[in-house]
Amino acid sequence: MLENTKLSNLIQQSDSLCSSPMENSFEWFDDIQPKAHRLLQRIQKELLSSTGKISTEQFNRTRDCCDRLDGWIKQLNRHRKNLENQKGDMLRLTMHEHSIHDSAYIPEEFGSASLKRQFQLQNYSKKQNQLELDFEDLRGSKMLKYFLASVLLVAAYSLVISAYDQNDEFDQHSTSKSKQPETITTNKPDTKNPKDFRDIAFTDCGNHELLHVRLTGCRGSIPCVLYRKSVIQLTAIFKSNQNTTIAVVGLQATLPGGLELPVPGLDTNACHHEHCPITCGSLVTFTYPWAIPKFMPQFSNLTLKAYMEGEHGRMVCGIITNVSIR
Repeated sequence: MLENTKLSNLIQQSDSLCSSPMENSFEWFDDIQPKAHRLLQRIQKELLSSTGKISTEQFNRTRDCCDRLDGWIKQLNRHRKNLENQKGDMLRLTMHEHSIHDSAYIPEEFGSASLKRQFQLQNYSKKQNQLELDFEDLRGSKMLKYFLASVLLVAAYSLVISAYDQNDEFDQHSTSKSKQPETITTNKPDTKNPKDFRDIAFTDCGNHELLHVRLTGCRGSIPCVLYRKSVIQLTAIFKSNQNTTIAVVGLQATLPGGLELPVPGLDTNACHHEHCPITCGSLVTFTYPWAIPKFMPQFSNLTLKAYMEGEHGRMVCGIITNVSIR
Protein backbone atom coordinates (compact mmCIF):
# COMPACT_ATOMS: atom_id res chain seq x y z
CA MET A 1 0.00 0.00 0.00
CA LEU A 2 1.09 3.61 -0.65
CA GLU A 3 2.40 5.92 2.03
CA ASN A 4 -0.03 8.70 2.99
CA THR A 5 2.05 11.87 2.66
CA LYS A 6 -0.50 14.01 4.51
CA LEU A 7 -0.42 11.68 7.51
CA SER A 8 3.38 11.74 7.53
CA ASN A 9 3.41 15.56 7.55
CA LEU A 10 0.88 15.65 10.39
CA ILE A 11 2.99 13.20 12.41
CA GLN A 12 6.05 15.45 11.91
CA GLN A 13 4.07 18.47 13.13
CA SER A 14 2.93 16.50 16.18
CA ASP A 15 6.47 15.34 17.03
CA SER A 16 7.75 18.92 16.71
CA LEU A 17 4.97 20.21 18.95
CA CYS A 18 5.50 17.55 21.63
CA SER A 19 9.25 18.26 21.74
CA SER A 20 8.82 22.02 22.26
CA PRO A 21 9.53 23.30 25.81
CA MET A 22 6.64 24.52 27.93
CA GLU A 23 6.66 28.21 28.84
CA ASN A 24 5.41 29.75 32.07
CA SER A 25 3.06 32.11 30.29
CA PHE A 26 -0.72 32.08 30.07
CA GLU A 27 -0.56 33.76 26.65
CA TRP A 28 1.58 30.88 25.37
CA PHE A 29 -0.93 28.35 26.72
CA ASP A 30 -3.87 30.19 25.13
CA ASP A 31 -2.08 29.99 21.77
CA ILE A 32 -0.60 26.47 21.85
CA GLN A 33 -3.39 24.42 23.45
CA PRO A 34 -6.06 25.02 20.74
CA LYS A 35 -3.42 24.23 18.09
CA ALA A 36 -2.64 20.90 19.78
CA HIS A 37 -6.33 19.94 19.96
CA ARG A 38 -6.92 20.84 16.31
CA LEU A 39 -3.84 18.88 15.22
CA LEU A 40 -5.01 15.78 17.14
CA GLN A 41 -8.45 15.99 15.51
CA ARG A 42 -6.90 16.37 12.04
CA ILE A 43 -4.71 13.29 12.56
CA GLN A 44 -7.65 11.21 13.83
CA LYS A 45 -9.86 12.28 10.92
CA GLU A 46 -7.17 11.59 8.32
CA LEU A 47 -6.42 8.19 9.89
CA LEU A 48 -10.08 7.19 9.78
CA SER A 49 -10.47 8.22 6.15
CA SER A 50 -7.27 6.33 5.23
CA THR A 51 -8.20 3.05 6.93
CA GLY A 52 -7.58 0.16 4.56
CA LYS A 53 -5.55 2.35 2.20
CA ILE A 54 -2.31 2.64 4.19
CA SER A 55 0.22 0.12 5.39
CA THR A 56 0.02 -1.50 8.80
CA GLU A 57 3.31 0.16 9.73
CA GLN A 58 1.99 3.65 9.00
CA PHE A 59 -1.30 2.85 10.76
CA ASN A 60 0.57 1.80 13.94
CA ARG A 61 2.91 4.80 13.68
CA THR A 62 -0.06 7.16 13.42
CA ARG A 63 -1.84 5.50 16.33
CA ASP A 64 1.27 5.90 18.51
CA CYS A 65 1.48 9.55 17.43
CA CYS A 66 -2.13 10.12 18.59
CA ASP A 67 -1.30 8.58 21.97
CA ARG A 68 1.80 10.77 22.39
CA LEU A 69 -0.03 13.95 21.42
CA ASP A 70 -2.95 13.13 23.72
CA GLY A 71 -0.52 12.55 26.61
CA TRP A 72 1.29 15.82 25.85
CA ILE A 73 -2.02 17.74 25.95
CA LYS A 74 -2.80 16.21 29.35
CA GLN A 75 0.68 17.20 30.58
CA LEU A 76 0.01 20.70 29.22
CA ASN A 77 -3.21 20.92 31.25
CA ARG A 78 -1.42 19.84 34.44
CA HIS A 79 1.35 22.40 33.90
CA ARG A 80 -1.19 25.18 33.36
CA LYS A 81 -3.08 24.19 36.49
CA ASN A 82 0.15 24.40 38.50
CA LEU A 83 0.75 27.91 37.13
CA GLU A 84 -2.79 28.95 38.09
CA ASN A 85 -2.27 27.59 41.60
CA GLN A 86 1.05 29.43 41.91
CA LYS A 87 -0.53 32.70 40.77
CA GLY A 88 -3.40 32.22 43.21
CA ASP A 89 -0.93 31.63 46.07
CA MET A 90 0.99 34.76 45.10
CA LEU A 91 -2.21 36.83 45.07
CA ARG A 92 -3.21 35.61 48.51
CA LEU A 93 0.31 36.22 49.88
CA THR A 94 0.40 39.72 48.39
CA MET A 95 -3.01 40.53 49.86
CA HIS A 96 -1.83 39.36 53.28
CA GLU A 97 1.37 41.41 53.11
CA HIS A 98 -0.55 44.53 52.03
CA SER A 99 -2.98 44.07 54.90
CA ILE A 100 -0.13 43.90 57.44
CA HIS A 101 1.67 46.84 55.87
CA ASP A 102 -1.41 49.07 55.78
CA SER A 103 -2.23 48.43 59.44
CA ALA A 104 1.35 49.01 60.64
CA TYR A 105 2.54 51.93 58.50
CA ILE A 106 0.96 55.36 59.22
CA PRO A 107 2.63 58.56 57.91
CA GLU A 108 3.64 60.96 60.67
CA GLU A 109 1.85 63.91 59.05
CA PHE A 110 -1.50 62.30 59.89
CA GLY A 111 -1.92 63.29 63.51
CA SER A 112 -5.50 62.46 64.48
CA ALA A 113 -6.87 58.92 64.69
CA SER A 114 -9.69 59.67 62.24
CA LEU A 115 -7.26 60.93 59.58
CA LYS A 116 -5.02 57.90 60.11
CA ARG A 117 -7.98 55.57 59.67
CA GLN A 118 -9.08 57.40 56.51
CA PHE A 119 -5.60 56.99 55.02
CA GLN A 120 -5.62 53.29 55.85
CA LEU A 121 -8.97 52.72 54.14
CA GLN A 122 -8.03 54.67 51.01
CA ASN A 123 -4.67 52.95 50.63
CA TYR A 124 -6.12 49.49 51.24
CA SER A 125 -8.98 50.14 48.79
CA LYS A 126 -6.51 50.96 46.00
CA LYS A 127 -4.49 47.79 46.58
CA GLN A 128 -7.64 45.68 46.91
CA ASN A 129 -8.94 46.96 43.56
CA GLN A 130 -5.62 46.11 41.92
CA LEU A 131 -5.74 42.58 43.34
CA GLU A 132 -9.29 42.14 42.09
CA LEU A 133 -8.21 43.25 38.61
CA ASP A 134 -5.36 40.71 38.68
CA PHE A 135 -7.74 37.96 39.73
CA GLU A 136 -10.26 38.92 37.03
CA ASP A 137 -7.43 38.69 34.51
CA LEU A 138 -6.77 35.15 35.70
CA ARG A 139 -10.45 34.23 35.53
CA GLY A 140 -10.77 35.78 32.10
CA SER A 141 -8.18 33.49 30.58
CA LYS A 142 -9.62 31.74 27.53
CA MET A 143 -8.30 28.28 28.34
CA LEU A 144 -9.59 28.44 31.92
CA LYS A 145 -13.05 29.10 30.48
CA TYR A 146 -12.66 26.16 28.11
CA PHE A 147 -11.55 23.93 30.98
CA LEU A 148 -14.52 24.87 33.20
CA ALA A 149 -16.96 24.42 30.31
CA SER A 150 -15.59 20.96 29.50
CA VAL A 151 -15.90 19.88 33.15
CA LEU A 152 -19.54 21.02 33.24
CA LEU A 153 -20.33 19.21 29.98
CA VAL A 154 -18.78 15.95 31.17
CA ALA A 155 -20.67 16.15 34.47
CA ALA A 156 -23.99 16.84 32.71
CA TYR A 157 -23.46 14.00 30.24
CA SER A 158 -22.66 11.57 33.08
CA LEU A 159 -25.88 12.55 34.89
CA VAL A 160 -27.96 11.99 31.73
CA ILE A 161 -26.46 8.55 31.10
CA SER A 162 -26.94 7.57 34.76
CA ALA A 163 -30.60 8.66 34.74
CA TYR A 164 -31.26 6.81 31.47
CA ASP A 165 -29.83 3.54 32.80
CA GLN A 166 -31.81 3.79 36.05
CA ASN A 167 -35.17 4.60 34.43
CA ASP A 168 -34.96 2.25 31.45
CA GLU A 169 -37.38 -0.61 32.19
CA PHE A 170 -36.45 -4.21 31.71
CA ASP A 171 -37.64 -5.55 28.33
CA GLN A 172 -39.84 -8.67 28.37
CA HIS A 173 -38.57 -11.89 26.75
CA SER A 174 -40.32 -12.61 23.47
CA THR A 175 -41.51 -16.18 22.89
CA SER A 176 -40.46 -18.12 19.80
CA LYS A 177 -41.31 -21.50 18.38
CA SER A 178 -37.72 -22.78 18.55
CA LYS A 179 -35.48 -22.01 21.52
CA GLN A 180 -32.22 -20.41 20.50
CA PRO A 181 -29.02 -20.64 22.58
CA GLU A 182 -28.41 -17.48 24.62
CA THR A 183 -24.97 -15.92 24.81
CA ILE A 184 -23.93 -14.11 28.00
CA THR A 185 -21.20 -11.53 27.39
CA THR A 186 -19.45 -8.64 29.03
CA ASN A 187 -21.36 -5.45 28.27
CA LYS A 188 -20.85 -1.70 28.34
CA PRO A 189 -21.95 0.41 30.17
CA ASP A 190 -23.44 -2.07 32.69
CA THR A 191 -21.49 -5.34 32.61
CA LYS A 192 -23.92 -7.24 34.85
CA ASN A 193 -27.25 -6.08 33.41
CA PRO A 194 -28.71 -8.38 30.72
CA LYS A 195 -31.01 -5.63 29.46
CA ASP A 196 -27.94 -4.13 27.72
CA PHE A 197 -27.67 -7.23 25.49
CA ARG A 198 -30.99 -7.92 23.73
CA ASP A 199 -32.19 -8.74 20.23
CA ILE A 200 -32.14 -5.58 18.14
CA ALA A 201 -33.88 -4.47 14.97
CA PHE A 202 -31.93 -5.21 11.78
CA THR A 203 -32.33 -5.38 8.02
CA ASP A 204 -31.38 -8.63 6.27
CA CYS A 205 -29.18 -7.89 3.26
CA GLY A 206 -28.72 -11.58 2.33
CA ASN A 207 -31.24 -14.34 1.59
CA HIS A 208 -33.01 -14.36 4.98
CA GLU A 209 -30.39 -16.52 6.68
CA LEU A 210 -30.11 -14.06 9.60
CA LEU A 211 -32.45 -14.81 12.53
CA HIS A 212 -31.26 -12.73 15.49
CA VAL A 213 -28.74 -9.90 16.04
CA ARG A 214 -27.41 -8.69 19.36
CA LEU A 215 -24.97 -5.83 19.97
CA THR A 216 -23.58 -4.58 23.26
CA GLY A 217 -25.46 -1.48 24.42
CA CYS A 218 -28.34 -1.87 21.92
CA ARG A 219 -31.90 -2.92 22.74
CA GLY A 220 -34.77 -3.27 20.29
CA SER A 221 -35.15 -0.18 18.10
CA ILE A 222 -33.57 2.14 20.69
CA PRO A 223 -30.54 4.00 19.22
CA CYS A 224 -27.27 2.19 19.95
CA VAL A 225 -24.50 4.02 21.82
CA LEU A 226 -21.03 2.46 21.55
CA TYR A 227 -18.11 3.76 23.60
CA ARG A 228 -14.51 4.27 22.52
CA LYS A 229 -11.78 2.39 24.41
CA SER A 230 -14.28 -0.42 25.11
CA VAL A 231 -14.75 -3.95 23.79
CA ILE A 232 -18.22 -4.61 22.39
CA GLN A 233 -19.67 -7.92 21.22
CA LEU A 234 -21.69 -8.55 18.09
CA THR A 235 -23.69 -11.80 18.11
CA ALA A 236 -25.49 -13.09 15.02
CA ILE A 237 -27.65 -16.22 14.98
CA PHE A 238 -28.14 -17.51 11.43
CA LYS A 239 -28.74 -20.63 9.37
CA SER A 240 -25.79 -21.62 7.23
CA ASN A 241 -26.49 -21.84 3.49
CA GLN A 242 -23.34 -23.77 2.58
CA ASN A 243 -20.60 -26.17 3.61
CA THR A 244 -17.39 -24.24 4.16
CA THR A 245 -14.05 -24.66 5.87
CA ILE A 246 -13.29 -20.94 5.86
CA ALA A 247 -15.24 -17.88 7.00
CA VAL A 248 -14.32 -14.24 6.53
CA VAL A 249 -15.98 -11.38 8.44
CA GLY A 250 -16.47 -7.83 7.18
CA LEU A 251 -17.82 -4.72 8.92
CA GLN A 252 -18.55 -1.41 7.18
CA ALA A 253 -19.74 1.91 8.59
CA THR A 254 -21.79 4.40 6.56
CA LEU A 255 -21.52 8.03 7.72
CA PRO A 256 -24.57 10.34 7.69
CA GLY A 257 -23.32 11.90 4.44
CA GLY A 258 -23.31 8.51 2.69
CA LEU A 259 -19.55 7.84 2.86
CA GLU A 260 -18.79 4.12 3.40
CA LEU A 261 -15.68 3.17 5.37
CA PRO A 262 -14.31 -0.19 6.50
CA VAL A 263 -14.22 -0.44 10.29
CA PRO A 264 -10.61 -0.64 11.60
CA GLY A 265 -9.21 -3.04 14.18
CA LEU A 266 -11.00 -6.23 13.03
CA ASP A 267 -9.81 -9.82 12.93
CA THR A 268 -11.43 -10.90 9.65
CA ASN A 269 -10.85 -14.64 10.19
CA ALA A 270 -14.21 -15.80 11.60
CA CYS A 271 -12.80 -19.26 12.36
CA HIS A 272 -10.89 -17.65 15.25
CA HIS A 273 -14.27 -17.06 16.91
CA GLU A 274 -16.43 -19.88 15.46
CA HIS A 275 -15.84 -23.60 15.04
CA CYS A 276 -14.91 -24.44 11.45
CA PRO A 277 -15.86 -26.20 9.20
CA ILE A 278 -19.48 -24.99 9.09
CA THR A 279 -22.07 -27.34 7.59
CA CYS A 280 -25.01 -26.37 5.39
CA GLY A 281 -28.30 -26.07 7.28
CA SER A 282 -26.68 -25.82 10.72
CA LEU A 283 -27.75 -23.15 13.19
CA VAL A 284 -24.74 -20.93 13.92
CA THR A 285 -24.38 -18.60 16.91
CA PHE A 286 -21.47 -16.37 15.98
CA THR A 287 -20.09 -14.00 18.64
CA TYR A 288 -17.48 -11.47 17.55
CA PRO A 289 -15.59 -9.03 19.84
CA TRP A 290 -14.61 -5.59 18.55
CA ALA A 291 -12.24 -3.27 20.44
CA ILE A 292 -13.19 0.31 19.55
CA PRO A 293 -9.93 2.33 19.41
CA LYS A 294 -9.78 5.47 21.53
CA PHE A 295 -8.59 7.62 18.61
CA MET A 296 -11.80 6.99 16.63
CA PRO A 297 -13.80 10.23 16.24
CA GLN A 298 -17.27 10.56 17.72
CA PHE A 299 -20.16 9.92 15.32
CA SER A 300 -23.95 9.94 15.43
CA ASN A 301 -26.54 8.18 13.25
CA LEU A 302 -24.11 5.65 11.78
CA THR A 303 -25.20 2.60 9.77
CA LEU A 304 -23.26 -0.63 10.39
CA LYS A 305 -23.23 -3.45 7.83
CA ALA A 306 -21.84 -6.83 8.95
CA TYR A 307 -21.44 -9.86 6.70
CA MET A 308 -19.66 -13.24 6.45
CA GLU A 309 -18.24 -14.91 3.35
CA GLY A 310 -17.64 -18.64 2.88
CA GLU A 311 -16.12 -20.83 0.17
CA HIS A 312 -19.26 -20.50 -1.97
CA GLY A 313 -20.04 -16.82 -1.49
CA ARG A 314 -21.93 -14.80 1.07
CA MET A 315 -23.30 -16.74 4.04
CA VAL A 316 -25.11 -13.99 5.96
CA CYS A 317 -25.55 -10.20 5.90
CA GLY A 318 -27.24 -7.72 8.26
CA ILE A 319 -27.59 -3.94 8.61
CA ILE A 320 -28.04 -1.96 11.87
CA THR A 321 -29.02 1.71 11.78
CA ASN A 322 -28.96 4.65 14.19
CA VAL A 323 -25.65 3.81 15.89
CA SER A 324 -23.59 6.42 17.77
CA ILE A 325 -19.95 6.31 18.91
CA ARG A 326 -19.12 8.39 21.97
